[in-house]
Amino acid sequence: MREFDTVVIGGGPAGITVATDLAAAGKKVLLAERRPFLGGKLSSLGVVFPTMKEGRATALEMIQGLLGHVDSGVVSVSLQTTLEGIRSIEGGVLVDLHLQARHVNERCSKCGECADVCPVTSKDRWDEGMSETTAIRVMHRSWPTRSIIDSEDCTKCGKCLDACVRDAIDLNEADKEETVQAKTVVIASGLDVVDLKILPEFGIGLSNDIITTVQLERLMAAGGPTQGRLMRPSDSSVPKSVVFAQCVGSRVEKRGVRYCCSVGCLNAVKNATLIMERNPGTQAYVCYIDMRMHGRGYEEAYKDARTKGVRFIRGQPSIVKKEGGGLLVCGENTLLKELYEIPAGLVVLCPGLEIPAGLRETLGKAGAQIDDDGLVHITDDIMASEATTNDRIFLAGMVESPKDLKEAILHAQACAKSVLERL
Repeated sequence: MREFDTVVIGGGPAGITVATDLAAAGKKVLLAERRPFLGGKLSSLGVVFPTMKEGRATALEMIQGLLGHVDSGVVSVSLQTTLEGIRSIEGGVLVDLHLQARHVNERCSKCGECADVCPVTSKDRWDEGMSETTAIRVMHRSWPTRSIIDSEDCTKCGKCLDACVRDAIDLNEADKEETVQAKTVVIASGLDVVDLKILPEFGIGLSNDIITTVQLERLMAAGGPTQGRLMRPSDSSVPKSVVFAQCVGSRVEKRGVRYCCSVGCLNAVKNATLIMERNPGTQAYVCYIDMRMHGRGYEEAYKDARTKGVRFIRGQPSIVKKEGGGLLVCGENTLLKELYEIPAGLVVLCPGLEIPAGLRETLGKAGAQIDDDGLVHITDDIMASEATTNDRIFLAGMVESPKDLKEAILHAQACAKSVLERL
């Protein structure tokens, strides 16, 4: 059984920060990430406020600080790995992990000839479903660049085996279960979006031109499926109007979560401004409940968006429906006390964020209490928001509560400090 000082679950910005800080202090770390690459959602972003660098580039900068510790053996990285359970033992915990089979070994040269002959195409779940890909392909998102086979799509037809001259493919490789021992565990897995199917009035699934904020980020990214060009998924045309619907499934008592997502207002302002700068013939609208521009530079960005012509309407849409060849967004402007109807070529939903039910169950069984909002209950110490009711389990980043990138990194740094004190 492998032993570590700390197991970090989640290879996004918070997880990378914790792993890097602990490794710098000489602690042995296992960093487990469910995706085939590090960087988390950050690597999907078009640009990051306020630097306006591409998310992928920002993620790679953070990863570079980690790789020296990986090369020295202080940090071990396990990709396509999910948390199955945490069990307390004397002096630490046992962490149960599920390792998904990659089906491609280190002999792979990443030539891509296997993908050229693969007959299976499907929506790329690692690209938020905004592009099509083959079952076997080379992943270029952040680190590492390597080939994988998606078991959910592969039919095991064997054509990739014939194309691979390096004998680097094993279609029969099985998933593995591993239990490791650690003194502490850090959960840095972030939050998932709420299930938008419980909110049918917003039209998710009604049209390919109704997308989420993260899907829009892929369209805005230079390394995304459209190389940063804004296009309607339905016909690849540039929409004449884009409507942002804020707080979908958040700040509600039912059908979602009660708390604010913390990042939706800034993301809408950032992307609406970029859309109008890059596409002079496109009008962007933001339909909001309240504009919560709380961070440094946020209010200035909001004022800049208004100056550049972004139209802000106080009043969440009540329904999104098909109208002719496009969409119609309907609601009430609560400032003007009048109804609005906005023809839209593209509708962007900003969803609420929550801890996945499976993770809540796992943490609950491990003795980390869950509060009434479905978030992990932290200790009563106001200065220790990274500590849970199990003194071996810590939280880092957005999984504690919604945060922007800067706040998530600062929280992760505080988490690493608390873990070092516990060790």
